[in-house]
Amino acid sequence: MASKQKQEIARIAQPPQYMAGVVADIMGAFMIPGGSTVSTAIQHIFKKRLDGAREVLLEEIKDGSKDISDAAELEEIAAIIYRYGRAAQEGAARTNLRLLAKVIAGQMQASSLNANDFLYYADILSSLKAQEIQLLGIMIREGKTTSYSAKDVLKEHFIYEETIEEIFQSLLRTGLVVFSQEITVEDQDDHKSSQRYKSALHTDYQLTAFMQDDVCKWVNFADAVAKEQS
Repeated sequence: MASKQKQEIARIAQPPQYMAGVVADIMGAFMIPGGSTVSTAIQHIFKKRLDGAREVLLEEIKDGSKDISDAAELEEIAAIIYRYGRAAQEGAARTNLRLLAKVIAGQMQASSLNANDFLYYADILSSLKAQEIQLLGIMIREGKTTSYSAKDVLKEHFIYEETIEEIFQSLLRTGLVVFSQEITVEDQDDHKSSQRYKSALHTDYQLTAFMQDDVCKWVNFADAVAKEQS
């Protein structure tokens, strides 16, 4: 790994001094005691988070990453590293950080670093909940183009029975999953009901083309989860 890359990654471990100072100033303005203590605590929290993020990123890029020397690429990696570090400061879980690190490592390997693309990925991937990541992993593993209903996932994988539909619905906000609905009508002329026909609304969920063609090109969800569970 080139020295300039190391310098950019090392910046992740440098907590933002201004944030702790702002908190201390605000507490002082309201004459709340303990401003310096809280400021120190914030610095400690940020440093711990950033150290963990740096560890995850170095682990992901240590194998196969290419050296970066072009000035334009260095500018891109600087913006990417800054956004990655911000995700850590904001409390993104290690699994989410690993998803982001895989995007960085993949783009470095393919010599296709693009800060604008990464910012978009980061906003989506850093916001995913643990249950959403697990469900996406199941959908990818079972087949990217397969459609799923909540019943299908329950029957095959037994996860979060009471909230599986809510997880699917929540994933719609990300652009990683899309849904389709179909109304079926059945003839129930069995002389036991006053209703001749019975209708039902079926909802299926599927990975979007963006998820299949773009996100999955960089991110191995199963590997990210496995590494954080080991």
